[in-house]
Amino acid sequence: MELTSTQNQVFRLIVENPKISRRELAENLKINESAIQKHINNLKEKKVIERVGKTNGYWEIK
Repeated sequence: MELTSTQNQVFRLIVENPKISRRELAENLKINESAIQKHINNLKEKKVIERVGKTNGYWEIK
C-alpha cells in the first residue's frame, strides 16, 4: 500500500499521538483542516487507521 508523503506525515503524527486533533495535524503540517480530512479519509479507506469514539476518541493504528 502506497501513501503519499503528506499521508505518511499525517500517519506518523497519529502514531506519535493517537489523540491528536485535526486542528493540531493542520497546524503541524501547515495545511488547512479540510485537506487534513481528505488525508484522514484516504488513510481510513486504506485501512491504516480507524477512529475509536467521537470527540474525545482516539486513532487506532491497524
